[in-house]
Amino acid sequence: FIHDLGNGQWNIPRLRTLLEGVLSNSHPIHDFDVEHDFPAIGKKIMLLNASRFESVDSQPNLILLAIEDITERKQAEVAVQTSEVRYRRLFQTAKDGILILDANTGQILDANPFMTELLGYTYDEFVGKELWEIGLFSDKSENEAAFRELQQHGYIRYDHLPLKTKSGKKAEVEFVSNVYQVDHRPIAQCNIRDISE
Repeated sequence: FIHDLGNGQWNIPRLRTLLEGVLSNSHPIHDFDVEHDFPAIGKKIMLLNASRFESVDSQPNLILLAIEDITERKQAEVAVQTSEVRYRRLFQTAKDGILILDANTGQILDANPFMTELLGYTYDEFVGKELWEIGLFSDKSENEAAFRELQQHGYIRYDHLPLKTKSGKKAEVEFVSNVYQVDHRPIAQCNIRDISE
């Protein structure tokens, strides 16, 4: 029996129930995880899939049980999730404004909380807008010229960029933007530091 193999690592009540279900009602097993510390190979995560099929010579029905080692994939998923949490925490708590733009259209995709504090717009007021619409450039043509330069060179910097907040207040900011790829899509990240003082 499979549950007698090795040191009993497959003796899992839920797995036994699922395998009985495969035989009795042809209910296949899809993506059942088994995590175990195996004696020779260490801690592993195995993915099990099973289905019943009838033998051609009228022997007892058989179960095809596929066991795939997904340890590295699971570790990679955890690493990505950890990285995303770390990035989100940095993004949310940064004491500089950060805007994420679609580098093809120039529209804002994301804004960190410091941008709300700096300019007075809500998050929803940022998303879908272009930089000139939130007071970062004096008009649309100046915004378009800066955006063309960003698309051509992948980087722009302004040491002193005049800025107008939602309430009409003026501030000076340092503006740095660079383009990078995310899932084969060009993204522009804009870092904005208030240098008024």
